[in-house]
Amino acid sequence: MLKGEIILKGDKSITHRAIMLAAITEGKTKIINPSNCIDVQSSIDVLNMCGSNMFYDNNQIINTSKIYKNPNNVLYCGNSGTTARLLIGLLFGQGISAVIDGDKSLRKRPMDRVLKPLELMNLQYTSNNKKLPVTIYNSDIKSIKYTMDVPSAQVKSSILLASIGCESPSEIVDNFNSRDHTERILDYFNKKNKKLSEFSYNIPGDISNASFLIAAAVCIENSDIIIRNVLYNKTRFGFIDTLINMNADIIISNIKDVCNEQSCDIRVKYNPDITSVDILSENIVSMIDEIPVYAVVLCFAKGNTSLINASELRIKESDRISSLCSHLLSGNVNIQELTDGFSIESKNKLYNTIKIDSDDHRIIMASEIFNLIISGNCSGDFTDKISISFPDFYNVIKRVIK
Repeated sequence: MLKGEIILKGDKSITHRAIMLAAITEGKTKIINPSNCIDVQSSIDVLNMCGSNMFYDNNQIINTSKIYKNPNNVLYCGNSGTTARLLIGLLFGQGISAVIDGDKSLRKRPMDRVLKPLELMNLQYTSNNKKLPVTIYNSDIKSIKYTMDVPSAQVKSSILLASIGCESPSEIVDNFNSRDHTERILDYFNKKNKKLSEFSYNIPGDISNASFLIAAAVCIENSDIIIRNVLYNKTRFGFIDTLINMNADIIISNIKDVCNEQSCDIRVKYNPDITSVDILSENIVSMIDEIPVYAVVLCFAKGNTSLINASELRIKESDRISSLCSHLLSGNVNIQELTDGFSIESKNKLYNTIKIDSDDHRIIMASEIFNLIISGNCSGDFTDKISISFPDFYNVIKRVIK
């Protein structure tokens, strides 16, 4: 069983955005409780190549210099799609020319969704068929009105970051209700009249990382955990809302404001009567990163269900629909792959026999949680790969296993 209290490092999505803004801020900036994952380090590295002086200092990221120059070398974003897509917009808005690239996986992921609106803003660039590497050139920028055609907060954020360099702001219509962290942090500055001058910014714990612990506690008998000071944002809460609809014993408390975001405490107890439900389509966008571990919960819930309208999973760090299905099949889950999702029938006896054969951090962690629920243990073998998003994954689980 899992017992105890947990405090997580800061939310990865917000950390990316906070350091992007820190990089164009005059004076010393301080980001408190940032994510410590490899993806965030990728953002720090490329921003420093453009002139910032950004570094970790205990549980903070400090920056003492804004970006100002064209980098001498390729800006290597590793596996981080957020770094690459937001960086294109940020550098465009600051008049910086650069070559942006990533690892083998990131080179396969589409950049056209970002390049399309930025073209309308007059971005001049060359690319590998709308994928990385992308070379951007100093261009005269203009604001636009843009209606989102894909449910991607990275697209929205790239436009907003580019628009900082415009004389007038761009207008974005987002009918998908994608995550709104960039709007919130920009609004925070406007309310404080800081206008990107010296600032300090505090980040709540990572709600996506919390989802793995929540899933385990929901399914492991006699579990009772509390996750303190974790992000409470409705554009990221689809996983929690869905579990509550499934009769999970989850209590949200101690909601408070943190730099124009909110944090909360989440208490999760085991409940043997978890029942599958049809997921609401409006929840898909707000739980897109949590769907792999949500599928794990479905394996132990009563009843059968299908998840559809999740084609975005095909173009993540891997084809997460295909990879998820193949991994769960190896644990004897009755799962069927669909074009834009999957269906699960909870009638088979399950085994901790999943052979993890993926480089995708979320598929690996979901598989580890599946095996943990059945056997009480994780392999602990994939720290290098899951450090992309959750370096403390194994250590946190070890602390609460009783």
